[in-house]
Amino acid sequence: MSLALALQAALLRLAPRAFRERFGPELLDVAERVLADERRERGPAAALLAGARQVVDLACNVLRLQLGSPTMRTTLLLLPLALLAAAGTGWLDTHAEEVQPAVLLLVVTTAVLCFVDPRRAWLWWLLLGLSIPGAHLWMRAVDAALPYTMDGFAGTFLALLPAGVGALLGLGSRRMVRASPPSPG
Repeated sequence: MSLALALQAALLRLAPRAFRERFGPELLDVAERVLADERRERGPAAALLAGARQVVDLACNVLRLQLGSPTMRTTLLLLPLALLAAAGTGWLDTHAEEVQPAVLLLVVTTAVLCFVDPRRAWLWWLLLGLSIPGAHLWMRAVDAALPYTMDGFAGTFLALLPAGVGALLGLGSRRMVRASPPSPG
């Protein structure tokens, strides 16, 4: 299998399952035949160019399919809010002596995001959990003094724990809401 076919097979793994199962084998089969025809008729350079065009075309189509899905639209809508919450959490942690306000913000924000968009719980957990180490890195990069002494940078990664608790609370709440029987009325 050529590099172009291997890349196309990898890109198909990123496509939605229904598309991948319905069209994947046929797409790879046609791509292989086109590349073989190009190599035979026009030479290896033409086959290389045709393979590059196929990879770019498939990448654009997979991206279009992913962006067109309702779950991805939800994620893209929530992403700016999550980034703002992450920035706020980082700012709060670097400007307050106590950690409780930042921890509370981490738990609540991650829980809400995971409740609304449970398929991307891993993303919300990482984004918010890494907001505090990111804020501390930023403070060091701009040479800003923290209002309190920090024992060590490695300790900032403990923020992944409350973010994880928030993610589990959000996912658990989502599951309980779906499992609850409808109210009579």
